[in-house]
Amino acid sequence: MVLSGVCILLSVFSSCITITMLCSQWVYIMNGVTTNEEVRDKWKDDDNPYDNGCWANCSEFYCGEAGPSIDQRAKSVGLDRSFETDYV
Repeated sequence: MVLSGVCILLSVFSSCITITMLCSQWVYIMNGVTTNEEVRDKWKDDDNPYDNGCWANCSEFYCGEAGPSIDQRAKSVGLDRSFETDYV
């Protein structure tokens, strides 16, 4: 009985933390900022050039194209990644 009560409390607590983090990330997406920019108040005094409005920011995040992969970026700057191996 006590163990199930502890499990329920831990589940509720971890769910609250997860929901809070998820909501904060949604706000960052809607505002067009990263977590780092939000924590450092990078756009406090200036207008954020990446903020296109709530709907445009959300549609860009959820429906936009993904950025280049690490390999594509490495090739574009001339890095040789052939020495790295993929461990399966």
